[in-house]
Amino acid sequence: MANNITFILPQWLLAKEPSMNCRSHKTILDMFAVYNIVSVVLSVILASPFFVNMWQKVRRVVFPWNWKCWKRRGTSEEEASSSGGVRSFVVSFVVSVLGSIALAVAAPLLAGNSIVKNHQTANRWVIIEQWSTRPRATIFVFVFNLIAATMVGHKGLLDDTQGFMNTAFSSLVSEIVLSLFGIKFLWNQTVVSLQKFDPSLPCTEPLTEVGNTPLNCPAMQRGAIALFSIIVINMIVVVLFFIYLLCTGFRSSSRCAGATLPALIFLLMLIMIFCIYAESWIMWSSFLHETSEDLYCVEGSAIVDLIYCLLPVVLGLWRLLGAVRIGK
Repeated sequence: MANNITFILPQWLLAKEPSMNCRSHKTILDMFAVYNIVSVVLSVILASPFFVNMWQKVRRVVFPWNWKCWKRRGTSEEEASSSGGVRSFVVSFVVSVLGSIALAVAAPLLAGNSIVKNHQTANRWVIIEQWSTRPRATIFVFVFNLIAATMVGHKGLLDDTQGFMNTAFSSLVSEIVLSLFGIKFLWNQTVVSLQKFDPSLPCTEPLTEVGNTPLNCPAMQRGAIALFSIIVINMIVVVLFFIYLLCTGFRSSSRCAGATLPALIFLLMLIMIFCIYAESWIMWSSFLHETSEDLYCVEGSAIVDLIYCLLPVVLGLWRLLGAVRIGK
């Protein structure tokens, strides 16, 4: 490729190098699907009462302290127990969410280290941004864990729902934050006019004499415009939801209208998260189907496969931290 050619974002287009064995794009899409299915199934299994109770026993050995012992002078035992329970819940949930985000970012970072070995011009951070836009089945993790919690709760075993509830809501919060990691990558695709692309030659290298013609990947750009818009709309909905909670002091009104409004906003947020998932699939499937493996070459790597196979397991185990109250 000529050095005077301007690309949309050269760090993310992984051109095939000599002696490289590229993984087929169909295989990549199949791996996305398998990963999502495994993530949903493992999230429910690892949030079950069996694993929560087992982790509770481990916690008592590794972290023997009790938040309920931390109380202000003049505070009654009942007040200390109540405040300790709230403090324990908040700390556990925050640790679960932050850890989930860190693990989700660490996976493409480690995979990027393997990719960069064969693509010297590749940028690790751009790889993280790009892979943050891949389809994640978070909405299904939320729904199936909520269903599991409801089924257990109907049996009168409310204490056994904490694993499912923490997994459902911590995954939801993590997804909202993770969707922002790909914003810059998506924006870089949207600022290039579609008029500069030739739809009949998707993702092909322009002629060297053209000079300043950008690399032609309309499928990625069209998907990026839609996905960027959905993420921005979702963030507006999230902000409105928290503004409402702050204005009401995190207390729903007893009136029907007061209780319905936050529920409708929350439902809209869930719909937008599903739309993010759906559009991610559309963007990646269109891009990989239209792009040759010579221009976007991801080599088969046992290390990368291992990272993404272990990620759902590690995420599930980490979320148990939120299900196990530190003060219990």
